[in-house]
Order: sequence, then structure tokens, then C-alpha cells
Amino acid sequence: TMQTADMLARSFVKATIVTEHANVTNEQSLFPRDGMIEGTLSLFSSDVFGFDRLQHVFVARYRDGPDEVPLFLTCRATPAEAAELARAFHGFLVHDCGGTELAPPADPPGAVIVDLGGAFDGVFVAGSTMGGVHQAPNREAVERWMRRLYQSVHQGKP
Repeated sequence: TMQTADMLARSFVKATIVTEHANVTNEQSLFPRDGMIEGTLSLFSSDVFGFDRLQHVFVARYRDGPDEVPLFLTCRATPAEAAELARAFHGFLVHDCGGTELAPPADPPGAVIVDLGGAFDGVFVAGSTMGGVHQAPNREAVERWMRRLYQSVHQGKP
């Protein structure tokens, strides 16, 4: 049975044509290296942070004093798709998770911050990339890490 299953799996892989794949090396390089906790960079395929539309998202954890702060990025086909996903995720945080939208930060431009009752999320768009910070311990941390991630995306991608 194992031999038959192995042959079937190998035949399927050979017969399956890959039309599109993630440029994992490029997307991983968009994260700032300084402060990243080694071995925490992962690709999540679906329902990231409980939001069913947030798919194919890279998440890395960073040391922020005694805390760990997750940063995330997802690349979309167009800037319009990234902006629409950011709006939808922001709506999910406010309406479905009971978050309170705070005054926007000065940098990055167009970013939003949501207070989830003691944990803070931030979301921004840079071209066709949506990124942000998830469950930072305070507003200062979410702003600092969001700014660093935004700068890293701009340096690594046109």
C-alpha cells in the first residue's frame, strides 16, 4: 500500500504544472534583519490572524524589550488589491474584533492603528505589498515597528 501511495504521489507531482509560485526569497528579504528572532520567519497560507481573506502571509517575530512583536507582509498582484485587502483587514479588526481605531501615525503614510483592548495592530500599504504589526504591547511599539518594516519594504522593492 505504501509503495502504491508513493508512486501515485510521485505521478501526481510530475503531472501537475506549476503556473505561479511565491518569490519566497524576495519576500523574506523585505523584513528588517535587526531585532528579528532567529527561526521565526514563517509563511502562513490561510486565515491569518483569524481573517479568512488574509492569505499567503509572511510573519516574523521581533524582540521589543521583554516582548515579542509579530510583523507581517503579503504581496498582491496590484497596489489596488493590496489597498483593498488592507481596508478589509482594518474593518475586520474594528468591526469583528471590537477594536478602536486610533489617530493615524505620521509615518508610514496612510497607515492605521487599532487598539484591541491592550494589544495594538497597525496596517500599511506600500505599492502592491500590505504589511503591519500584530498585537504590539503599546502604541509606541506598533508605530516604531511599522515604520521600520515600511522602510525595509521601500528599500528592498521598487
